[in-house]
Amino acid sequence: MRDSHSPILPCGSVNVKTGNFKYGDFYGFWGDDTTYEVYKTDKGTIRVVATSGTTPIVKVGEHSSFRHDQNFRFLFRGEVIETVVGDAGFKTLGEKYGNKINVATYK
Repeated sequence: MRDSHSPILPCGSVNVKTGNFKYGDFYGFWGDDTTYEVYKTDKGTIRVVATSGTTPIVKVGEHSSFRHDQNFRFLFRGEVIETVVGDAGFKTLGEKYGNKINVATYK
């Protein structure tokens, strides 16, 4: 378990089917050299944190806590329940967790 709150930047909700999110088209935004860590938060919601490369920072079954990288506000604590790589991997999450998924990126 990681004891400190890792800084992340929330990127808002992504429409898994269309790829639409507040910065444009999600698919191709970070590319296939991106790992998505899927967290089940302590409140039971699903959050995804993106990291560069094809290796997750936090492994499945481990817990981590996060704060906003700009205002330092606590965001959530959760357990990694799975990881996927690239756009193709992210598209599979819609079937399991719904068409709208909140995404953030490590800073």
